[in-house]
Amino acid sequence: MSPRGLHDDKGLSPHVKHHYYLRAEGLSGVSTAPTDIFSGTPPPPELSTPGGALLLNCGGPLVIDAAGRAWQPDAAYVYGGSPGARSTPAPIDRTLLDDPDVPEDALQDSREGEVIYEITVPNGPYAVTLYFSENCPGCVGPSLGGTGCAGCARSFRAEVEDQGAGVRPADAALGAPADGTGKVRTATQVSFDVNVSDERLDIRLLDLGEHPSFGDPVIQAIAIRNRSAPLLLSRGDCNNDGLFTRQRSAAREDRSSTRR
Repeated sequence: MSPRGLHDDKGLSPHVKHHYYLRAEGLSGVSTAPTDIFSGTPPPPELSTPGGALLLNCGGPLVIDAAGRAWQPDAAYVYGGSPGARSTPAPIDRTLLDDPDVPEDALQDSREGEVIYEITVPNGPYAVTLYFSENCPGCVGPSLGGTGCAGCARSFRAEVEDQGAGVRPADAALGAPADGTGKVRTATQVSFDVNVSDERLDIRLLDLGEHPSFGDPVIQAIAIRNRSAPLLLSRGDCNNDGLFTRQRSAAREDRSSTRR
């Protein structure tokens, strides 16, 4: 512990939520009662560099896709709400997705209920894609491809930073948006381009309360990409010390003109 009361816990495993409590001991050796337990998750290393991507399997285990990419369990980044998890062995139609390598195993898993994700990241621009699929036929009505009551439907709001969108997973899988027709076990996506300025990327799924019995939010997977542009320098711009030679040359020219 530093004199300022800060403790830097180094070498922590990524994608793992770490739990702590504090207890103080005075010079006499008397200790205080421990504080409430609090937790934190290290910044994901995948997002530490421009172009890096963090892939999350919501409600399920680690999955490796056909391209060799790791879809990490999302549990370490869940910091609010009251979500549960469920899975289905039924096949999922992926033909509507931009990324053909999103693994079916991840789309069969789901995080269900209101949920808040908090992910520590460097400030800057990010592309965030949320993946959804209505994997519960009994939760939606026949017009949406399900076996539930005629008025049964699932609708909720997804928010990423300061942006948001309404989500109806079954409805989005067939026909025009909000046309009342749909399809189950078909994956769709909603994408956001956001800018993080507080070193934390926030994702929220909020229940709109429109269908109390079957309207809980549900999400299958998340892809986050660091869109910061890498700093590209040609060898002619720098000397062996890494200094900008063009800037130094310009400075010499300025000094020469002043002496004249």
